[in-house]
Amino acid sequence: MNKSVKNCVGTLICTFLISSSTAYSQEQYVGKIWDANKEEFVSVNGLINALAEKKYILVGERHGRKAHQDREAFIIGALAERKIHPDVHLEMLTQDQTKTVAKYRESEPEYSGRLAVSLNWAESNWPSWQFYEPVFNMAMLAKLNIFGADLNADKKQFFNNLDDYIKPYETSVVESWRESMKKAHCDLIKEDRLSKITQLQIQRDIAMAGGMLAKTPADGKALIIAGSAHTRNDRGIPRHLDQAETVSLALIEADQSKTFQELIPHSIDPKTNPYDFIWFTPKVEKKTLCDRLAQSKN
Repeated sequence: MNKSVKNCVGTLICTFLISSSTAYSQEQYVGKIWDANKEEFVSVNGLINALAEKKYILVGERHGRKAHQDREAFIIGALAERKIHPDVHLEMLTQDQTKTVAKYRESEPEYSGRLAVSLNWAESNWPSWQFYEPVFNMAMLAKLNIFGADLNADKKQFFNNLDDYIKPYETSVVESWRESMKKAHCDLIKEDRLSKITQLQIQRDIAMAGGMLAKTPADGKALIIAGSAHTRNDRGIPRHLDQAETVSLALIEADQSKTFQELIPHSIDPKTNPYDFIWFTPKVEKKTLCDRLAQSKN
């Protein structure tokens, strides 16, 4: 048996470790956690201990991946077992949806099943509610504050229509975001549109960090769940926080066709790792929009 499973402590942690170790034992990196700063693998308990030490905890995911959202719920629960109760900020909610969640919790304080209706989740662009329900349930069971982190629709529209950047930004940050957006749009996006979307992503990072700074009390902690592109130390939300008080964890699918070095994201800043920790998860074989477009051309 895996040493960290044998020595696990706490009901929630033991349950998670045992189930994950048996389910994914044949994968080379799946389930392993890489400490990028120490350049070594660490246990789940070691990861939770490291997260618990920081004021700002950033968890970067791939949207609509069950292994990612399940781990996010686990992290919230594992911190609660240590009597650590961070406010939870979610990219999946806009800032004005914070009131919707608060109102819902007045009548349903520990169960999020019907929250999807209040949030009109089915009409959003986010993956199915079933992926994120465990995250909401765990946060509500732990009685944590839940905040919408993303810009409201009107603010997104405002930034999306600007012709110039709101503030100067390092060329490396802008170019990194441009490449990400270009890839996300299958290299089909027009140049003027690409510039606007790049600007919008940077402004979203600023807004999400601003929400954490504004709402976290001096003696409190905050945890944000967002796409891993937004939680990078070298270009994302952490740049607008006190990095000495910040830890960034990325949940990354372990493509077994790639070497370890190919799985690790490369930093645009030689002095900074993109993430402090990487937790490898099973790769989901699912055709993307770009895959479907490429197939349609053949």
